[in-house]
Amino acid sequence: MPMSEEDLEKIADMVCRRIENQLVCKPLGVAELADFLGVEKSWVYGRRDLPFFMAGKHKRFMVKDVLNALGYTPALKGGCNVGQTA
Repeated sequence: MPMSEEDLEKIADMVCRRIENQLVCKPLGVAELADFLGVEKSWVYGRRDLPFFMAGKHKRFMVKDVLNALGYTPALKGGCNVGQTA
């Protein structure tokens, strides 16, 4: 029996939320953020307007916040469930 369009939409929505949480809500280090954005690490270090938090001696960036700072606001369906501790 084929799935209804409503069931397919529910599955797609669930998959999108999981992907968003993994890609957009994951804290990244400088090298990871540079790779994600397709830029050099020096570009990340040179940008003083990128929001970050410290994890020990290391800068960590929330992709969602960085994208917002760069003027791109992804339409997230759910919030980020990531604890930010320094």
